[in-house]
This record gives sequence, structure tokens and C-alpha cells, in this order.
Amino acid sequence: MRWVTEATYLGGYLLKIRFDNGESKVVDLQPHLDGPVFEPLKDIDFFKSFYVNQDIDTIVWPNDADFSPDFLYEIGQKVSEHVAQPDSLPRRFAPCSSHKGAKSLLDFYSFLTRVKRRFDRIMRGYTV
Repeated sequence: MRWVTEATYLGGYLLKIRFDNGESKVVDLQPHLDGPVFEPLKDIDFFKSFYVNQDIDTIVWPNDADFSPDFLYEIGQKVSEHVAQPDSLPRRFAPCSSHKGAKSLLDFYSFLTRVKRRFDRIMRGYTV
């Protein structure tokens, strides 16, 4: 049994997910957004609102939609840790090289990842 330890948004319906065994995988959830609970996730802005729920060890959305960590592990494409640049992404996940905003988007993504980690560190000190 696997569990999710970290997840980051890559674009579209792609997430990079780190699992308890240290592996990171790119998961394309677009083909799996069937049924009423997953219908809201078809809206990209809503899709981006996921978070890792430490109680159930998987990604969850505000409408309580979630995927089994074992399912995510099974459908994911294994990637190495240096997969932060478009050149190192598998071709089907790489942005078009002619896309002018690709580098800026990755810079912004990197910034948001740092902010999220800082926020998570701060929030671990608070209890509800």
C-alpha cells in the first residue's frame, strides 16, 4: 500500500506526486474525471485547489473528491527528481518548445512551491 507525501500541479490535469517510498510520478487525471464527484474537477481552477490530506494520505479537493494513493501510484509515470524543467519531462508531458510563457510559468510554479512549503511549515505549528 502506498501513500502520498507531496503533490504539485504541473499544468492541465497533470500532477507530480511523491509517494512514501520516495518515488515521484507524473499522474494525468483527465481520463479519470468521470462521475458526479469528479465533475467539478474538470474546471482547471477547481482542479488546482487540491491538497494532500495527511489523515488519509492522498490528494483531496474541497468537494471531498479524492483518489486512492494506490491508484495514483499505478497510473503514474515514474520520473526522476530533476524533472522540473520542460526539457526533462517525458515528451507527452512537455510544453510546446515554442510556447513563450513556459519558462515564466515554471519560474512562477517554483515560487508557488516554495511559498506552499513555507506555509505548510508554519501551519504545522498550529492546531485547531
